[in-house]
Amino acid sequence: MQHTGEIYRALAQAAPDLELVVADPRNLLWLYPAVWKSARADGASVFAALRAVARAGAPVAVVVDGHTLYSGRLPDTATVVNAVLEYTGRSLPA
Repeated sequence: MQHTGEIYRALAQAAPDLELVVADPRNLLWLYPAVWKSARADGASVFAALRAVARAGAPVAVVVDGHTLYSGRLPDTATVVNAVLEYTGRSLPA
């Protein structure tokens, strides 16, 4: 949880306009439909959207616009922040 908090704070600082949601993976009634809808809206195929949904249910995952960037173990904070910023087209911190 501490590492997740570090990532959240770093993302909030690096991209204050980014909508950040921390979701409990046990909340399947919200999580799976939200990831599915976001993935499909972002142009993911049915297979890719299903894969994102399956990976998003891990105890720890980073999902951006319906695409699961990390699932299970997370790399260091800077790696996650840089990946999210790159995926969303924002400039990397200096």
